[in-house]
Amino acid sequence: LAEAAEQGQKRAEDEQLELRQELLSSRQREADLADRVQAFEEVVAQANADRQLMLEQLDSLQAAAISSGREQQELLIAEARAQQEEFMMAEARMQEELSR
Repeated sequence: LAEAAEQGQKRAEDEQLELRQELLSSRQREADLADRVQAFEEVVAQANADRQLMLEQLDSLQAAAISSGREQQELLIAEARAQQEEFMMAEARMQEELSR
């Protein structure tokens, strides 16, 4: 009877240890996810700031294009499109990084 009680005690201790390890692992995963969420939010905030800056630059370039000659206008529009494409490529790279 004492041996059975001792074995039961051992199993209970083993189960308690296993549950503690699972809890620690779960807490670590939760902390890791929280870090990833924070990093993602920072990247999104930066991307939004970059987008706003790009839109402001595009507006400025378009306003300058309207007031300049046709040749100058085409150059400015090409520059605006190049900047927009560059931004879109950077945004795609950011999305690719976030998906990893």
